Amino acid sequence: MESFKLNRKKQYLQIALNSTLEEAGKIISQLPVSDRIIIEAGTPLIKTYGLNAISRLRNWWAARLVGFQGFPYVVADLKTMDRGRTKQKSNWRLRLVPQPSWRLA
Repeated sequence: MESFKLNRKKQYLQIALNSTLEEAGKIISQLPVSDRIIIEAGTPLIKTYGLNAISRLRNWWAARLVGFQGFPYVVADLKTMDRGRTKQKSNWRLRLVPQPSWRLA
């Protein structure tokens, strides 16, 4: 697969797609044809549909750019923790807080 570098002198619009493949397809079909748009497969989309989601987004975006000189940039943003560590720490702290074995009357 051929790769291209972004032009540092250009500004780009990165569009994050996080919900369903159906919605992502609709959004991509409505985007203007431009070499300054980057499609992002977000964490929720990838976790729901797997790596297939990235391929589908790239194919849809490439189809929109047919006949245009632009390269269909698609990036994947996959967070593996998604605040899991924060939740883990808060649960751990709760277990360390001593619970009184007596009650106030």
